[in-house]
Amino acid sequence: MMNLSINTIKQLIKYLSGIENLSVGYDSGDDVIHDFQQYFLFRDYRQDELRYTVEEALHDGLNALNKDKLLFKYLNTRIDKGLFLLNEKVNFQKSITILNEILFQDGYIAFESETGSYEIGKIDKNNSKEEYTDALWALADDLRHRREQGEFLTYEEAYIFGSKHYTHNGAEIKPLSLRNEWHKASSAGRV
Repeated sequence: MMNLSINTIKQLIKYLSGIENLSVGYDSGDDVIHDFQQYFLFRDYRQDELRYTVEEALHDGLNALNKDKLLFKYLNTRIDKGLFLLNEKVNFQKSITILNEILFQDGYIAFESETGSYEIGKIDKNNSKEEYTDALWALADDLRHRREQGEFLTYEEAYIFGSKHYTHNGAEIKPLSLRNEWHKASSAGRV
């Protein structure tokens, strides 16, 4: 079962409230509460008695779900591609990338399953990075292509992602190394 740190919960509140169009946010605190009611939270809530902001409702709900070990189930409902189709401003792939940056620190990641849907799973802490065996400039080129597809806002963000998710021949990768290797390959006409 999932158990997230206080810092991760704080980042999830920002993410789920739709700040900067990072995810499909809620329109009101009432919408958050309605979404959480299936988990038996806010049972005694009456709209006329108390007003919650989106952030307050998310804070109370996420902390309660985290304590009750139901957070995993809730987060899996929030990464349904169908939700993202309703809001054209939000890039689904970019949203998954940002969610992974948030969850990675506590050992979780959202991944595409064999059925094509996304789900959250635990990362093996001993093998949390993927080994990249091709040339380092090739990884940088792959990451640059993903940026051009809209997954990252900048090339630097793509390189940072690469350094957090890949090793090269068993060694850590620095974002600056990815940038330098790509520029060398570009000068040599390999890309």
